[in-house]
Amino acid sequence: MSKGLHFDAVIATAYSLQGLAVILSSLVVGALADRCFSAQKLLGVLALASALFLYILGQITTSEPLFLFVLLVHLCLYTPTIPLTNTIAFGNMTDAPRQFARVRLFGTLGWIVTGVVVGTRAGAAATVWPIHVATFLGAALGLYAFSLPDTPPAASVGAQRMSVSRLLGLDVLREVKGRSFWAFALASLVIMTPISFYFAYSNAFLDAIKAHVTLLGQSFEPAAIQTLGQVSEILCLLILPSLLLRFGIKAVIVMGMAAWGVRYLLFAFGAPESGPIMSVLIISILLHGVCQDFFLVAGQIYMNVRFPAEARARAQSFFMVLTAGFGALIGSNVAGVVFNMTAGASGPNWMVLWLVSAAVGFCALLLFGVLFNERKHARVASAAH
Repeated sequence: MSKGLHFDAVIATAYSLQGLAVILSSLVVGALADRCFSAQKLLGVLALASALFLYILGQITTSEPLFLFVLLVHLCLYTPTIPLTNTIAFGNMTDAPRQFARVRLFGTLGWIVTGVVVGTRAGAAATVWPIHVATFLGAALGLYAFSLPDTPPAASVGAQRMSVSRLLGLDVLREVKGRSFWAFALASLVIMTPISFYFAYSNAFLDAIKAHVTLLGQSFEPAAIQTLGQVSEILCLLILPSLLLRFGIKAVIVMGMAAWGVRYLLFAFGAPESGPIMSVLIISILLHGVCQDFFLVAGQIYMNVRFPAEARARAQSFFMVLTAGFGALIGSNVAGVVFNMTAGASGPNWMVLWLVSAAVGFCALLLFGVLFNERKHARVASAAH
């Protein structure tokens, strides 16, 4: 946050704005990529524009309403770039279930590098410096996007009259038959609440309990420690294609959802009053790869094989809107309510907060495990051709 803003007062609002931005922009951009413009050109324009507003954001130091407004504009421009990168990747692959995970791991490497850079610079996370770094990287992405392989629209509007339903891709969703897809969609929406707890409060939790690791004379703060989660992501991405082929999409997503509940139980009992149990907390952080890759990445692959080529950009955008949109919007506000309810004179009751998160995660697991039974895409690798 910019110096001069009260972080605790705007953190829940700031995270909920990301969900709102996804809802406002991602489906429209997905429809444009499916029907009107090459995906890599859209990516370049949006990345450059979002970098500009991120730079403006870093100059705001006194007005919280202005800060949140500029943040919303930035997020409306930035959030569609995530499904667009998926569309470009899937559109230029010959065997997406096998190849996508290997490409996706480079994004994880980026998380690791930036996390270590911020986490090893004392106090950097509480300054505007990370925003300046992100501005530079966003501009670099925008310029680089124009060199990516051409990914033209796969769908043609043709003689069909354009409507709001077609623009938003809702015409594709109406054609979905069977309960399994909707079970996947509903479980994805529910699991975003515990995911929102992690991204909103895990760093604050680790800071509050004074979690740190000293290695070779260098002290690593929570931002750096949490990059261990991205290291585990790389390992999980490498084995994800084999697991999808061997066990199928349902088993992999079940593992991912179960991991969210387990990691929160470890958080809840890994910080007693006597001090943090770093081994337990590190195991919880290392579960991040299973949590993220076996749910979010596997879900993106499932959406790619579940829909025809001419609808895949909209399908990826729908998944983005469902999870990072409505899911994050609901989850961030639920997290904020639970955080405030558990807060006392000495701070929040972290054990209660993480136990609530674990309970919601296990509910999503039960919902998906019972209702999802889609045989056609059980082995996504064979369905990709």
